[in-house]
Amino acid sequence: WVDTVHPDDRPRVLAELGRIVEVGSGVVEYRFQRREGTYRWMRDERHVVPGSEAPEFIGYWTDITDSKEIELALRERRDELEQLTRTAPIGIALMDRNLRYVRVNDWLVRHHSRPADALIGLRVRDVLPAASADKSEAHMRRVLDFGKPVIGVEMTGGTAGTGGSSHHWLLNYYPLLAPDDTVRGVSILVQDITESRETEQALRASAAALRLVHDELEDRVTKRTRELAMANDSLAIEIAER
Repeated sequence: WVDTVHPDDRPRVLAELGRIVEVGSGVVEYRFQRREGTYRWMRDERHVVPGSEAPEFIGYWTDITDSKEIELALRERRDELEQLTRTAPIGIALMDRNLRYVRVNDWLVRHHSRPADALIGLRVRDVLPAASADKSEAHMRRVLDFGKPVIGVEMTGGTAGTGGSSHHWLLNYYPLLAPDDTVRGVSILVQDITESRETEQALRASAAALRLVHDELEDRVTKRTRELAMANDSLAIEIAER
């Protein structure tokens, strides 16, 4: 029987059987090789036969291949989603109803300069200046009270990760729903838009400078046109007199 267990599952299965011998019963899941060589997932429930000299079992197997494949596929998708969330180029945080961090991704960890474990359980005001924390908590309470997102909120301030220098931030707050559709917390998306805001300000300054240059050139052209008109009038009079 041991030879029919998938080699990758064999050490775990044998260890579990040893535990079942000690406690009297148990369940173990593993891949079982069929006669034609294919593997199927089995749920093996066993009970030790009382009074047997060598360990003897009674029990039954259930083929769980279909449900196991669905479970593995869901786990793979969950792992992919976890990887995307963790490495996303924006800040992602989940807050409970007490406005405490439940989860943060790598981006926020870098900007707060604290390990993720150190942030869990803290409030926003524990890691941000009071003015920024007041605004952020007000938006989160609004989401909790009305169950509606608050998006496009811009803030200015520094974090530990920015060395205290002021940055521009864009924040979106969304209700975090429980299975019964009640609001169990708030999810926050944070973007550092400092570079785009600085570029926008530079473009605005350039546009203002161009307008000044344009206005100055226009004044020069108007003045020159007036001078040429006066010279033309004088020339016309002189020609008429001659």
